[in-house]
Amino acid sequence: MTNNNKSGSTVISIKINSSSIQNTFSVELFDDPTNKDYLLTQETVDNFLYYVNSNAYDNSIIHRSVKDFVIQGGGFVYKNGTIHELETKPPVINEPGNSNLLWTIAMAKLPSDPDSATSQWFINLADNTFLDTQNGGFSVFGKLLDEDISLVNEMSTTNIYDGSVINGAFSTLPLWQYEGGNPKENEYLLIEEIKIIGIKVGSLNNNFVADQKGFSSITGSAPVTVTAYDFGKETTLESIKDYDGNLHAGDNLEATASSYKYQGMLDVNGDGVFEAIFTNKVSKRWVTAKVNSTTGQIDFNDNGAGGGTRVVGIYEDPLIAEGSNNGGFLSDGVTPAPANFGVSDEERYVEVNGEKIDRLALNSQVRFQNDLDIDNLSAKHSGDYDSDGVSEVYWKTNDGTAYLRALMHDDGNIRYANYQSEDQMSSYLTDQGHENIIGEII
Repeated sequence: MTNNNKSGSTVISIKINSSSIQNTFSVELFDDPTNKDYLLTQETVDNFLYYVNSNAYDNSIIHRSVKDFVIQGGGFVYKNGTIHELETKPPVINEPGNSNLLWTIAMAKLPSDPDSATSQWFINLADNTFLDTQNGGFSVFGKLLDEDISLVNEMSTTNIYDGSVINGAFSTLPLWQYEGGNPKENEYLLIEEIKIIGIKVGSLNNNFVADQKGFSSITGSAPVTVTAYDFGKETTLESIKDYDGNLHAGDNLEATASSYKYQGMLDVNGDGVFEAIFTNKVSKRWVTAKVNSTTGQIDFNDNGAGGGTRVVGIYEDPLIAEGSNNGGFLSDGVTPAPANFGVSDEERYVEVNGEKIDRLALNSQVRFQNDLDIDNLSAKHSGDYDSDGVSEVYWKTNDGTAYLRALMHDDGNIRYANYQSEDQMSSYLTDQGHENIIGEII
């Protein structure tokens, strides 16, 4: 069933028992309803991913290879020294329309039966456009990523063995370095694993030039031109996790997954790798999703140490501890200090010059989450502005009242953030010699 909230094409990795250094190749599947580069083949992709997610393709063989035509697999599994037919579910409806061009992947089926495809698939080794109309048209549901073509070329130029005695479908059986007799396990072209590795959200921007200071701006260019997400619009991110691997940072509200608002691209940690930035008014969190600058894809599992895709964690205002040690005030004994979540009413309020001050309202994290709750923040710029080795991210409130300066940990989470007026923001950047970027933040 089509998911109209989905953005980005699913990317899978196919691992082969090749002795080459590169033993995997990747395929972009045609399952993004917003992508204008192909016709959606959602039923076919869902069918294919059923076999992927159930590990049905593990240790299956490439059983057919015809030079300058196709290489085919997905129908037979090597197990306990013998070949077995892969157990299939009912056929999937045919979805023709995408052309059988070189390096595309399509479903195989029975002759004279357009809706007979089950588990078998093939890769086109030439522009086989005649297949677009033959037998109702063959459903092309993906294409190889350019950098992985060499492995498929290697697979399609192996020894061809007439294995009809094993199975009638094996008359053009490809084998690695065949030595004669009955084929051995290591001679078959075995698919060791197929797995989902990410979501392709854009294409390489060949005109991108990195900023010499490592700065990045929402209004500037990035290594990848994102096409899967519309700026300022909400989208669904079903797989986003925090640093510890908790889906949506443990927020299980039904609306959370579909409430991620795309803010644009920034290099949050100043490491040369850009992230897609999202805010979520339901969970009151924000998200970084690292975009691979050569494949244009997001790996939603890249959330641990050294990763760049995660729900950003809650931080604690460092002035809270100072206030706790000084009866609710900063060390000067005059200025009210921010209070933490869950503080008692007795500790929450202090009186200054006859005025009752709510210390919780002074907590920048509380204000930050409130601004996310009312959708009042837009990402603007990032960089290590004071050259102290700590990357910073600037946000602007949509009501124009303030600017949020967030200092980041190397692990992609906030270590501290504070709100500034326009004058404070401008003074800070001017003092650091960066007055030229103020306009990009305002």
